[in-house]
Formats: sequence, structure tokens, C-alpha cells
Amino acid sequence: MKQYLILITLAIVVATTGCHTSQKKAEARYAVADSLFCNHQYHTAKLELDSIIELYPEQIAVTTRAKDLLHKINISEQENNLRFLDSLMVVKRDSLAPLMQNFEITDDGSRKTLVHKQQKRINYYGRTYLRPTLDTLGNFYLTSYYCGEGNIHHTHIKVTAGDASMVSETIEPDGFYNRQFDDGGLYWEVVQYRDGKDNGVIDLIARNADKTIKVQLMGKRNTVVWMEKPDKEAIRDGYEISFLLKEIAQLQKEKENAYNELKRLGAKK
Repeated sequence: MKQYLILITLAIVVATTGCHTSQKKAEARYAVADSLFCNHQYHTAKLELDSIIELYPEQIAVTTRAKDLLHKINISEQENNLRFLDSLMVVKRDSLAPLMQNFEITDDGSRKTLVHKQQKRINYYGRTYLRPTLDTLGNFYLTSYYCGEGNIHHTHIKVTAGDASMVSETIEPDGFYNRQFDDGGLYWEVVQYRDGKDNGVIDLIARNADKTIKVQLMGKRNTVVWMEKPDKEAIRDGYEISFLLKEIAQLQKEKENAYNELKRLGAKK
């Protein structure tokens, strides 16, 4: 009986000592995590806090503090993320502003599009040309217009600037976006190169807007035109605007996600 009591006493001492050691280790790691947090080293602090919660579940007081600090770090990260996104938004909008001065917004009832001011002054009737379409969401594509005394049935274009050239994908007529019709003895053909089907033509024009650019409309018969300055500048500026509009939309989406996360975390407004 005496030996049994001795064993129980030893077990209690060992358990108490082990528990005390565990508490000291947990508190030491929490102190490290707190220091990392104060120095804005959030990722490393979170790793340390996760380790405390996983390794010392019996230390309720320390793990509770660890969870509270982890929550605080998550809020701080989202707040920092919002500040960063706001600063990027200012940069993008500052870049967009001077380019937008060259465009006017038109509304056809179904969507809003941006039209280059120089293009508005040009009479396109009877011309063969390339024209960009840009909406307020940053969607951008190119359209080739042919007008002549007979159809050439063109389905793709080749654009050449200096030694560089690009050929679009072949677009078959569909009677709606890509169609042919006649008007007062003139034959019209319209081909739209949506969803990247310009195959790099837009990029080539945008990079060489200050150069002479030749456009070949190719089909059953071919025809050649030389791009006018307003059309080249409209494509160049519109192409850049399309990227900025999409980047701004993405930043806005990320801001909304950060706000929603802060709301989920119960952060003050």
C-alpha cells in the first residue's frame, strides 16, 4: 500500500512538472508570435500561432490568446490589403484619365461603348477600313469593313507594319456579326474578330501606330488598304484603355472580397 501511494505521488509530480513545462513553452512561443505581429511579420506569426494551437491544446488560456491574436492578424491583413488595392486603384485611374480624354461614351440602349473623338469626325461610308470596338468593361475587338462595287467574300485579314506582319483567324459568315449586304449598288462586308481571333493583329497595330500600316482583306479575292492615322490611334489608345479598365474591375472585385472577409471576421466598419 505504501509503495502504491509513492507511485501515485511520483506520477502527480511528473504530470505537474510536465504541464508546467508545456505551459512555459506555449507562452514562450506566444511571446514570439506577438513580437512578430508587432513587427508586421504576419505570415510567420500565423505559423507560430497555428503551432501553439496544434501542439498545446491543453493550455486553454494560451491557445485562447493565440486564437484571438490570429483573428486580429487576419483583420490586419485584410485592412492592409485594402490600403494596397486603393493605392493601385489610384495609379490605374491616373493612367486612364488622359487616355479617356480622347474618347466619348455612347449608349445604344443595350450597352455603352467608347468611341475615339477623331473617328467621330470621319465619314466611313464607302470606305474599306478597320475599326475597334471598346466597351466600358474593357472588352475590345476589331472589325474589318469592306465596301466596293462587288464582293470579295473576305474572311480574314493580314496586317503589315515594316518587317512585321500578323494574320487573323478565318471567320466564316454567320449572317449576324459577320455578314454581307448591298446598299445602293455598293457591296458591304463586315467581319468581327472577337475573343482573340485577331490573333495578335491588334497588338501589332497598337505597337506600330506611328508607322505606315498595310491591311490586306483576304477571301475569294483580296484587297489592300492603308490605315489612316485616326484609326491607328483609336486602336492604340483603345487597346491600352481595355487593359486598364479590366485591371480596375479586377481591383474592385478584390476590394469587395476584402470587405466581405472583414465583415465575416466581425471587424468594425
